[in-house]
Amino acid sequence: MKIVIVGCGAAGGTAAQFARKTSRDAEIVLYDGEGYGQYAKCALPFVLAGMRWEDIVEFPPAWFERQRITYKNETVTSIDVKRNTVTGKEEEHYDVLIIATGAMPACPFEAEDVFFLRRLDDALALREAMERAQSVIVIGAGLVGLEAAEALMHEGMEVTVLEYMPHILPAMFDRDMAEYAMKQIDMEVVFNCKVEKVAHNTVYAGEKYRADMVMVATGNVPHVPDGGVMSVDARCHAHDNVYAAGDCTKIKDFFGRDITVGLGTIAARQGRVAGINAAGETMHCCHLYSQRPQSCAELRWHRWGSSAMK
Repeated sequence: MKIVIVGCGAAGGTAAQFARKTSRDAEIVLYDGEGYGQYAKCALPFVLAGMRWEDIVEFPPAWFERQRITYKNETVTSIDVKRNTVTGKEEEHYDVLIIATGAMPACPFEAEDVFFLRRLDDALALREAMERAQSVIVIGAGLVGLEAAEALMHEGMEVTVLEYMPHILPAMFDRDMAEYAMKQIDMEVVFNCKVEKVAHNTVYAGEKYRADMVMVATGNVPHVPDGGVMSVDARCHAHDNVYAAGDCTKIKDFFGRDITVGLGTIAARQGRVAGINAAGETMHCCHLYSQRPQSCAELRWHRWGSSAMK
């Protein structure tokens, strides 16, 4: 049996590990378009703050090879589920496919020459640009935007955060909690700021805001063709001989609603289930809940249950 896995994030890397644990005989091929192996995306702000990028890599390519998992630093450009093939540099046949392509940054406005913080290459590009810059505008006061802003300030950058909503962390906090949190964060944030476009390091949002560099942190969308999202069942099964896991999928919450999650903990859990099932055994994802401790600057908070996945 040949298992092909597309993506080496928390879902794809974990799927490869559990497929191998489940079947010692299966041929497993892992495609990773980045080339670093499996690393902790939640640690990317630490790379901005000076941490060596090698220190956030959990399972490098050589580790997968030692587990007899063929690691290919290639981007899959097409999948043909009728012919059971994927195409990277060459076409490759599979018996079972696991799609774990993750998510990509969402940018709801016209933008040129901006930075994101989704992949390790993004963090390294930001680090390089910081050497030539003194000021930065961060668009988005969600968790990624604020963590990045904190890291940039730590490195001596002058930081301005622009937020469309009337308070920080709008997906997590209500107004009174956000007001308390704002008192603990020593950074400049402009609220009710609707960005129209970014060009030549200038942000047009009613007023003009200019800096040496601009970073966009306005959320993510599943990395699947045509802007869609893959629906999976409790076994992470998406199609005949096809499983999917992680940020490219939608799942049912406790109330039966379709949701996308975007958490590494949930992605890893789905990856485990997908890997085990792809290798021939049976495992189900029960209702997925998340225990989610979080922090930003001097703030610490904890959320539990289905609300932590929204």
